[in-house]
Amino acid sequence: FRHQVIEIPPIKPVITEYRWHQLVCPECGETTRAPWPDGVPSGTYGPRVHATVALCTGSYRLSKRTTQQMMDDVCGISMSVGTVSQLERATTGVLAAPVEEARTYVHEQKVAHLDETSWRQGDKGAWLWVAVTMWVTVFVVRLSRGGLVARELLGETFAGILVTDRYSAYNWYPVRWR
Repeated sequence: FRHQVIEIPPIKPVITEYRWHQLVCPECGETTRAPWPDGVPSGTYGPRVHATVALCTGSYRLSKRTTQQMMDDVCGISMSVGTVSQLERATTGVLAAPVEEARTYVHEQKVAHLDETSWRQGDKGAWLWVAVTMWVTVFVVRLSRGGLVARELLGETFAGILVTDRYSAYNWYPVRWR
């Protein structure tokens, strides 16, 4: 007979303090400091905190205030709502190059599937657009359901097979349909 109980271990933040050797020249008064060791984050929060905040506000669509509360209640990490916004911006910056690489990849494929569906962006109606290829999927949220968004996802030079539901926003595309 077996009985298993699953439990989450207590979450306690790990705080690492880095100290740098610093001297003031007695002759000229100039301060010199050793360089930061490799791998030391430049901000107050490490990559796992950044990732957790991005997961909460991005994938889980939690508000900044709810994310702030969750980080404090669950992880024991206090931060302001403004810090949550700063971490979101930092994550956006880090992801800009890989996202652009994915978008460029879609532009170069032989087959792409495009579709859109209704979405809420704050208090406005919007559309979640998706471009799907064999290896990469790209999503964008736009306030428009027009053909300009389809062109943005595919790129102006897309020459492959476009698979769609034949919604009129795709009518600009001159290549054969499947």
